[in-house]
Amino acid sequence: MNNLSIKSEIICYQNSKFEQLRLLDKISNDDIRKTLSVELNRKRVFKAGEGSGGSGSFFFFSYDNKLLIKTISPSKKETLLKILDPMIEHIKKSQNKSLLARIYGLYQINTNIFDSMTVIVMQNTLMMNKIKNPSVTFDLKGSKIGRYVKLGKENHLFWRTNLNQK
Repeated sequence: MNNLSIKSEIICYQNSKFEQLRLLDKISNDDIRKTLSVELNRKRVFKAGEGSGGSGSFFFFSYDNKLLIKTISPSKKETLLKILDPMIEHIKKSQNKSLLARIYGLYQINTNIFDSMTVIVMQNTLMMNKIKNPSVTFDLKGSKIGRYVKLGKENHLFWRTNLNQK
């Protein structure tokens, strides 16, 4: 596999809009370029499998584990483009304190190795600085099926203590 020659073309959608979000979080264009590098990420791409996500999407963490690359369907691409302006406005109005996971770009990747795919590059929320409670992670979904989590003894009062704090 070391002699594998990978040729790729990356098409960027609404770059100037996504750049607003990247600037808020100090994500450089070079960070994005490296994150989308097929060469830098090829080990992770080939280790990840289709259907890695609960939605059947293909996703993997970037070579440096800072960002997440996730495939999206054409309908989700269109939805993202429709809500992009209000999403950016919301994040800016919250002074970049919104709890929404940041999406830093929408891209189409064409290569000589695999079929064309549309991906988003987004924040790896597991790498965030978790100030108040580093042991609780939320992954909000549209489905209630299989979405129950039991809190350990150390977290059983999480709701009461954190809701009463200002």
